[in-house]
Amino acid sequence: MSQIDLKARGSGTIPGWLRWLAVATFVVAIALIAVGASVTSTGSGDAVPDWPLSYGSLTPPMIGGIRYEHSHRLVAGLTALLIGLTTLFTWLKTTSRKLRLVSSAALVLVLIQAVLGGLRVLVISTESVQDAALSVTGAHYVETVRVLIATFHAYLAESVVALVLIFLYLTMARADRALFRPVPAAFRPAAMLLFVLLSIQLVLGALVRHTGAGLVIPDFPLAFGRFIPPFSRFQSPSAVAFWDNPLFRVAAHFSHRVVGFSIFLVLIGLRVRWRSQPEVSRHLSLLLALTAVQIGLGGWIILSGRSLASTILHVVNGTLIFSGGVLLLYRSFWSGETGVEPAAHGEEAAVAG
Repeated sequence: MSQIDLKARGSGTIPGWLRWLAVATFVVAIALIAVGASVTSTGSGDAVPDWPLSYGSLTPPMIGGIRYEHSHRLVAGLTALLIGLTTLFTWLKTTSRKLRLVSSAALVLVLIQAVLGGLRVLVISTESVQDAALSVTGAHYVETVRVLIATFHAYLAESVVALVLIFLYLTMARADRALFRPVPAAFRPAAMLLFVLLSIQLVLGALVRHTGAGLVIPDFPLAFGRFIPPFSRFQSPSAVAFWDNPLFRVAAHFSHRVVGFSIFLVLIGLRVRWRSQPEVSRHLSLLLALTAVQIGLGGWIILSGRSLASTILHVVNGTLIFSGGVLLLYRSFWSGETGVEPAAHGEEAAVAG
């Protein structure tokens, strides 16, 4: 079995197959995001009232919304299994503290995410869980708890993908490429700002999806034919909770657009500022390209009436942007400590038979 020498990256020597396991885990984790988006987009989140089984079975009839929800559970189980195997083999076959820490963190988060997914289902279908949730949170409405759980569930899902991407990055032994060189410490404040903006955008996107606000503003790029929506038109004193308030839904949707454009402008500014540093500029260029695509996908959602393909691609692409931002944050804080030096042109990482 081949071994990849990653000592220059501070990761020790690992089996070559562990990297491919990480690749498979990343692909399946992205697939989980796509299937999860299809559940929300088709309104299938409540199609199966029990958990962890589906109508008391591992093989329920794959009809209607059950098809989407049960598929989501199957892919989630596969993702958790692959992350578990990656963590196990990382502890057994490597001595890298970084790889162990990242894989273990991903495993903890994916397990928490699974429990939250179950609570999201049971808080709607099971009276005892409803009572407990309302008592613990102090909320007045079960739907409020559902939206909060679903939003946190979405954030954890994308965080898991980001950790898997960092793990994959650490197993890549190509120090001659700009994306693997240390990032200047001076870039850290910018990386932190970008991470905060991406986190806010992720939460806003989840709120828009889970409160049904995706089409509350029917045009794009304007909002009701204006640059700023007429918020006074949407006052609704009779609304019983924030998720049922038209003003909140319009504000959430519009904020999602504003933060998205802000991220795009910030990335342009950072790309210009760091254009002479390829180890930063190339990473920023990738994020900038993905963000431009993301804005276009957002417009497609509006103009297509929230087609299934547009929403899935929008959520998946958003996950790639968030994960890339988290990776850039990681590189700005820790990659400079690994001692990676730019290799000669065309030089490969050492591989021992």
